Amino acid sequence: MGVRTAADLRGAPADDILAKFAVTLARTQRELQGHPCMSLEEAEPDRQQIMVSRSFADRVHDHEAVAQALATFAVRTCEKLRARALVASGLWIFAHSDSLSPELPQHAANRTMALPAATSDTMLVPGVVRRLLRGLLQEGIGYKKTGVALLDPARPEDVQQELFAPAVAGDQRLMDTLDQINRKFGRGVAVLGASGWKEKAEWGMRQHMRSANYTTSVHEIRLARC
Repeated sequence: MGVRTAADLRGAPADDILAKFAVTLARTQRELQGHPCMSLEEAEPDRQQIMVSRSFADRVHDHEAVAQALATFAVRTCEKLRARALVASGLWIFAHSDSLSPELPQHAANRTMALPAATSDTMLVPGVVRRLLRGLLQEGIGYKKTGVALLDPARPEDVQQELFAPAVAGDQRLMDTLDQINRKFGRGVAVLGASGWKEKAEWGMRQHMRSANYTTSVHEIRLARC
């Protein structure tokens, strides 16, 4: 349509923009023309899930290496949750093979479960991930991407109370201390031994849109001991 700049979009035929690109871009065009159409969000709304997922630099056949990766992602997901002062009531994990190599055996594995109590505790979530992994992965499959998502995040005071069990599980003081250490000395200084933050881990990960060096190997990561 010859639209290459914001000025081009502002002057394009409004009916054509609406017909070809639907209401979202039509509202953007109206905004460029000086007509307020979108309300300003002064605070980002709470998300429906908090996820960390990565693609491996190479296909990973070792199930223990996949488990280490998922444990690492679980730790990071909990950190994200705590940064928002939230707890989660559910957990979802997945591991996918290399869909860009259709000649290879394929497998898309995933499991979801409700947590016994809402939590953001790094000491608890990786253990649940390990249990969900039992019997999930298939021998002979090279996994290329995995991820962990914490579901139904909510503020602790909004979690429905149980009659005979606490609504929120975990050691908040310990997690606060862990976060303070990692903020002061750098992420990964204090971590769980079950995660992949260790020397000679047999997996690497590709992190898109982070820097010019898109592939990071865990061989380059060193665990600083406190």
